[in-house]
Amino acid sequence: PMLCCSSHLPFHCYFSKHQQPPTETYRGRPSMAQLVMTATLLPKLASLLSAKYSLHRAARGEIMFLKVEMESMQAALVKVSQAPIDKPPDVQVKLWAKEVRDLSHDLEDSVDKFMVRIRTDGLDKSHTFMGFIDRSLNLLTKAKIRHKILTDVRDIKSRVKEVSKRRETYKVDIVPARPTATTTDSLRQLALYKKATELIGTEEKSNELVEMLRKGDEASVKQLKMVSVVGFGGLGKTTLANAAYQKLKGDFDCGAFVSVSFTPNIEKIFKNLLHQLDKNWYQNINESNWGEAELITEITEYLRNKRYIIVIDDIWDKSVWKNIRCALIENECGSRVIITTRILDVAKEDGDVYEMKPLSITNSKILFYQRIFGKEDECPHKQLIEVSEKILMKCGGVPLAIITISSLLAERHDSAHWSKVYQSMGTWLENNPDVNGMRRILYVSYYDLPAHLKICLLYLSLYPEDCIFKRKYLVWKWVGEGFIQPKQGESLY
Repeated sequence: PMLCCSSHLPFHCYFSKHQQPPTETYRGRPSMAQLVMTATLLPKLASLLSAKYSLHRAARGEIMFLKVEMESMQAALVKVSQAPIDKPPDVQVKLWAKEVRDLSHDLEDSVDKFMVRIRTDGLDKSHTFMGFIDRSLNLLTKAKIRHKILTDVRDIKSRVKEVSKRRETYKVDIVPARPTATTTDSLRQLALYKKATELIGTEEKSNELVEMLRKGDEASVKQLKMVSVVGFGGLGKTTLANAAYQKLKGDFDCGAFVSVSFTPNIEKIFKNLLHQLDKNWYQNINESNWGEAELITEITEYLRNKRYIIVIDDIWDKSVWKNIRCALIENECGSRVIITTRILDVAKEDGDVYEMKPLSITNSKILFYQRIFGKEDECPHKQLIEVSEKILMKCGGVPLAIITISSLLAERHDSAHWSKVYQSMGTWLENNPDVNGMRRILYVSYYDLPAHLKICLLYLSLYPEDCIFKRKYLVWKWVGEGFIQPKQGESLY
């Protein structure tokens, strides 16, 4: 099977041609490259301790020390990398993580050189005089090689001690950082105040969603019905759910629209839910000391005899959804619940699934030209048609990407500027304030990936844009780099 480097990736807008995988940190957070570097090194250190390499006792002791220290450093990096996305660790972590990365590089280089040079493949094992000379020289060479690895390990050991001391001195793995200027929650709220008509196709999709919520026979209509809107970041799930909610809420006794986000505070979510259900009765709910169980009981009692419609936006975890689900009573009143999520397994937990798709090329053009020229039919400047089509291909039918890029092009309608934007998608656009919000929203999807998949995804940026390559060769490279570790009874391929 053949893969195209850009057309299958939601992140292709952010990697420029021939860009190397990021090894720096994201807003002070250690990169997956740094985590994987220590992970690939540890098995090699364990291998050195085996009888196969016949190391001196002193060398084995030094390597055991390094192995323990690197395991500790890796655990600290993992802990820091799991900090809430909107509360990144202090910038001091970035400096410490860079030191760990450099140590891992140097130590792994020394280990690799030793493993290659100590091999005895091709050695003359015959009982001739030349075989004796060959074996004697080999013994002398191996002695030098073992002495060299001991010297390298001791040098790196002293550096490890310095790095560990700095970590203890500055408490880099527990220092809180200033919160980011704009959180992903606040960016998400902006979608609630956009006119649904601004997004092409929203009206049609919202009608489909409303129909899913309404359909059923006389008996099933009275049951609690749930529909999950699922799709990757930037497709407009929140906007769609809000459009359907606005159309339907007048038919219900009460309603609420609450956002959960990647790092939810369940008590805060429940209090927000109660406040929206009845602003007068629960106007001081945020000042209460109720715990999660008490809040679930209060919500259940309030909804017991009411026909309600509730939107639970941006759910990432099954366990979080199950907690919230406990409060949504099935009361035979014909209530409705809409949830939005990027995770298909979460969407399949309850009810029906509405899977969002990227915009077609036709609707992408309509949205793009409408945002720039105020017209939906076609581009009024013929010299911009070709470059606009290339830009839309990069946007991949994602409304968030199309809206963000069109805002950069709206004021200048010359082909040179548009070509520059197209060529620079992922380079100078990185610090553009209009693009930063989109990058943070989409980054949450990347952040949710397991560690080994993050580095595998970043590795794709080594390939030139639109490069076509065989999948099996990519997998071999992942295995060769140590990104994929073998599991008992399973093939790496």
